[in-house]
Amino acid sequence: MKSRSLLAALLCLVVSANSQETLKIMSYNALNFSGTNRSRDAYFITVMQATQPDVVVVQEMTTTAAAGIYLSNVLNAAGIGTFAMGTYIDGTGDTENAIYYKADRVTFIGNARIPTALRDINEFKFYHAASAETLRVYSVHLKASEGSDNEAKRAAEVANLRTWTNGLPAGSNFLVTGDFNIYSSSEAAYQALVADQPTNDGHFVDTEPLSGTWNSAGYAAYHTQSTRTANLGDGGSTGGLDDRFDLMLFSRAMIETGGITYQTGTLTPIGNDGAHFNMAIGTMPNSAADATLAHALEYASDHLPITALVSFDDAQLPVQISSLRATPGTDGNDVTVQWSTLSETENFGFYVQVRREGEMTFQTVANGFVAGQGTAIVPHDYAFVDAGRGTGRWWYRLEQVDLNGAKHYSSEVSVDVLTAVAEAVPATFTLDQNYPNPFNAGTVIRFTVPASSMVTLTVYDLLGHEVATLAEGQMSAGVHQVSWDGSRLASGVYLYRLNAGDQVQTRRMVYVR
Repeated sequence: MKSRSLLAALLCLVVSANSQETLKIMSYNALNFSGTNRSRDAYFITVMQATQPDVVVVQEMTTTAAAGIYLSNVLNAAGIGTFAMGTYIDGTGDTENAIYYKADRVTFIGNARIPTALRDINEFKFYHAASAETLRVYSVHLKASEGSDNEAKRAAEVANLRTWTNGLPAGSNFLVTGDFNIYSSSEAAYQALVADQPTNDGHFVDTEPLSGTWNSAGYAAYHTQSTRTANLGDGGSTGGLDDRFDLMLFSRAMIETGGITYQTGTLTPIGNDGAHFNMAIGTMPNSAADATLAHALEYASDHLPITALVSFDDAQLPVQISSLRATPGTDGNDVTVQWSTLSETENFGFYVQVRREGEMTFQTVANGFVAGQGTAIVPHDYAFVDAGRGTGRWWYRLEQVDLNGAKHYSSEVSVDVLTAVAEAVPATFTLDQNYPNPFNAGTVIRFTVPASSMVTLTVYDLLGHEVATLAEGQMSAGVHQVSWDGSRLASGVYLYRLNAGDQVQTRRMVYVR
């Protein structure tokens, strides 16, 4: 098998200069996941691979054993990083809440049970070392069905939660997510959640407040249940997307800047393009999901997962990494890892770490240590050649070590070293929609060129002013990917234009600070 130069040649991920780390939090009702019927595992894996969450909150987990199976056979089988499971409490209800997280991103502190008449509400508490901040994540599965009696039961459950959050210190970082089974903004449960009371700071903020009844065509873009119209034999609801049951609401402190902050505009019902009212999510076309993902969403559960980005402002990082990239050698056997720092404080150095696509953990590259500058207030560039890495898709990160032995980890970047047999040359010129969109700080743009070409990928504002050049130079035929950090921009709409030979294509993207 002959190796050839990289088809996906360029991926440059820039870490924002204000030392900010972003986590993606997902909430997912897993439809009575018991672990005994394994037919849905592959669908859940597809969803996780498409969304790449860092923290996953799951409702309708039936047993402790089932929660462990979801960890091993879904999350840690998806090849998106290694997850750990927070403490699972088997309460008095029919199903429970479970939580999973990447232990290299946050530290799990504990799970506290908030009893209600039906199902427990759980407080999952995390600590983020770099920012020295604590985050509380509440998971709920409120009483289902319409009618005044059920509405009253939901309100009683929320009252228990508000009693808990009302007792937290002012300025606490917390969010609530899950399956609320709420039908309108006038419901007592919803009003109790968002009520800003003068004697406490325990209320929640709905960043996308919708007035009136939610299960209407006008709110189709917000619906999360049901994903199917036919009975699939798993007990899930049918009827198509028409209810906004799955929410994520935030404390006042998380809406304000500084510390832990919800990134405005990133709350997303995965796979909902707003055009599937009373339809199955797998009905194509679907502009928010390809056929594989849409099918998986329909068959995995009767709820769509929701995701949101939250950022953590570092209290003080000893080393500010401004950029990190990995590119292949021309023979496909070497990978060059390059990074830059804005400043360094007592920096012993960096260990270059790598993992193959599908593997769970990073390993330090042999002889992969690069000495730091100690303390420096001027930028510095670094490079390391990982010789003989070979074909495949590889993920790289840096383990930065202080003089006192403390360790810090960079974000990850990927590089593809492909083979002529593994991937055919694409026949068409395409520029994909950036993902995520809207985005905050980072987004990824993929494009294909059918023949070796001189390529430029440029970003413009709506007045036609050039904002950034993301790629420029001769590129081989194939799929290419660029990651871009727009954190220094003002919020708004931007255009990105791809020129390859005599072909040009332009798309829009939205940046939200």
